[in-house]
Amino acid sequence: MRKKHSLSFLSMFYTLLFLVMFGQSGCGGGGSPGGKAAQAAKVLVSISIQPADNKLAVGKTQQFTVIGNYTDGTTSSDPGSPVNWSSSSTSVATITPNGMVTAVAAGQTTITATLGDFSNTTTLTVPATVLVSITISPFNPTIAINAAQQFTATGAYSDGTFQVLTSSVTWNSSDTSKATIAPDGKAAAVAAGSTTITATLGTDSAKTTLNVTPASLLSIAVTPSNPVIDIGTTQQFSATGTFSDNATRDLTAQVTWSSSASSIAGITSDGRATAVATGTAAITAAFGVVSGSQNLNVTNVTNVTQSSATGTWVGTYTIYDGVDPSQLGTYTFKLVLNQSGTSVTGTSSLRYNTIGQIRADGHFIEGNVVGGQINFIFTYIKYSREMVDIGTATITDDSMTGSVIENYNGGYICSYIFSLKKL
Repeated sequence: MRKKHSLSFLSMFYTLLFLVMFGQSGCGGGGSPGGKAAQAAKVLVSISIQPADNKLAVGKTQQFTVIGNYTDGTTSSDPGSPVNWSSSSTSVATITPNGMVTAVAAGQTTITATLGDFSNTTTLTVPATVLVSITISPFNPTIAINAAQQFTATGAYSDGTFQVLTSSVTWNSSDTSKATIAPDGKAAAVAAGSTTITATLGTDSAKTTLNVTPASLLSIAVTPSNPVIDIGTTQQFSATGTFSDNATRDLTAQVTWSSSASSIAGITSDGRATAVATGTAAITAAFGVVSGSQNLNVTNVTNVTQSSATGTWVGTYTIYDGVDPSQLGTYTFKLVLNQSGTSVTGTSSLRYNTIGQIRADGHFIEGNVVGGQINFIFTYIKYSREMVDIGTATITDDSMTGSVIENYNGGYICSYIFSLKKL
């Protein structure tokens, strides 16, 4: 009996010991070295600032953020607060408590971020001249399937100047099944529909919509009609296409130009003819199998009356295409001209209709009259910059009509037509 009681006691003892040992392990009272209590804590070791070494134009803003770097190699865009921000030169750029920087003037400043015991810095440069915005022209054009459209990108800079960026930007089409676009900004229509054309340079970009219509090209009209110019002068031609949906579109930059007699007049890819010798040359604009033409007559110096262009001319001019859509519209136009033989000089005044403010003043720096038509180069000051307009005008009795392309620093700005009466 005594031996049976001893075995029973020992059995109970070992059972209790087993439950105590493994029960503690199961309830977190001990456990293996791999448990949470043995894991190393995630600790912040440094901070960094984004963006780093940034450039910002005067008047522009930029949001700066702090990134936390931890012992386990991870990062966080929300490492805690408060973050204290400062700018070493508030005359160059200021910064708000939440990290928003505003560029004030050209120069450099150090942006500092402090979080507890950690801090870091980055350099912000505010250049004297930086790209502020990009515009694309033409704006929202429509072309037919298999047609092409040349786009131009123009950059506006912080010093008020403009620059053509067509070959510098990166071009993109959002839907290449509708139209593709080459690195030089020339889009090719593939199928009916629309696509967004984007021009990007650095952090700046611009967008426009290219609409592709299933309409087919029926005819091409070349203007002006049978012009007469003198040897050594030029004539700008335009091509307008008429489509099966009754729409008309400017195809001047898309057609292929040719001259039937280059010994009399040659013509460039943008439709500008130069008179070489007396005679007549047929100027043709072709797109696929459709074409149109006009005769260009080249003469020696034509006798014109002294009073053909001399006098004061008033009327309106209408901007119908340009890199800045807000400029489209009709304005008042005044010319005071003096003609001596075939040479024309004069001054001008262009005003906004709504407020009567002078938009630009200038003068013809070169002009000649042949058969009642003036071929001219016209300059004027706009926003403290010299603009150059190239165009033609036709005089019939006391009426003058014309078309002009405006350029600045070799880049396209806008196109306009005008209609004037002699006082």
